[in-house]
Amino acid sequence: MIAEDSLTGLTSNPSIFSNSIGKTADYDAAIKAFLKENHDTDIQTLYEQFHHI
Repeated sequence: MIAEDSLTGLTSNPSIFSNSIGKTADYDAAIKAFLKENHDTDIQTLYEQFHHI
């Protein structure tokens, strides 16, 4: 997964996910690109898409 998907971390804990996404700009570009194509995405789907990064 690291070589194919640029995996940098993995969590199933929503608090860790929230801190990783909310307190850094590291994932902004990826999230913006995803939301541009999937603008009606709910928060659960967004979490499922990005909890593995």
